[in-house]
Amino acid sequence: MVKYTLEEAKHIWVTSDTHFNHANIIKYCNRPFSSVEEMNEALINNWNNVISHDDTVYHLGDFAMGDKSLIPEILGCLNGHIHFIMGNHDNLNIINNLVEKNLLKSIFWEEVIKIGKKTIIMNHYPFGSLPDPLSNNPVIQLHGHVHSTPDKPWIGLDNQYDIGVDNNNFAPINLCDVLEKIHYKIHIK
Repeated sequence: MVKYTLEEAKHIWVTSDTHFNHANIIKYCNRPFSSVEEMNEALINNWNNVISHDDTVYHLGDFAMGDKSLIPEILGCLNGHIHFIMGNHDNLNIINNLVEKNLLKSIFWEEVIKIGKKTIIMNHYPFGSLPDPLSNNPVIQLHGHVHSTPDKPWIGLDNQYDIGVDNNNFAPINLCDVLEKIHYKIHIK
């Protein structure tokens, strides 16, 4: 488990379900792009507009589909140190190769981090509520996979948040902003 301070969390970003090179995702998720090239360019620009070179990024799966040979080129365009959590559309051999080439910092099936006293579990899929054994408070779960949108939010548990690009203006979201959203859901219902 990695522990971060609240100050360090200001430089941690989370995202999921970018689906670079996936033409059908535009139709399936009603993304506002006329082509895969336009979508890729917007996702890269949105990413780099919020993430600096020294920031930490957790990508929670489903990075790309379509032509996988373009993945190294796309990763080379993205700012930040990217830690990767496998999604259902990711190929383990390809992702391992990207780690070996230092295009990704690490690869996980699930990652648990702490920000102060808050326990955060990150994986691709949403799951049920679990208490933190030390505080008996629910852990926070960040996930992707469901392709919710602000207009059609994921109706999960109060301690969950869909960090996928479809739900977050097609950009990564800062971890402090996510914690604020979760706090609002848990305490002001």
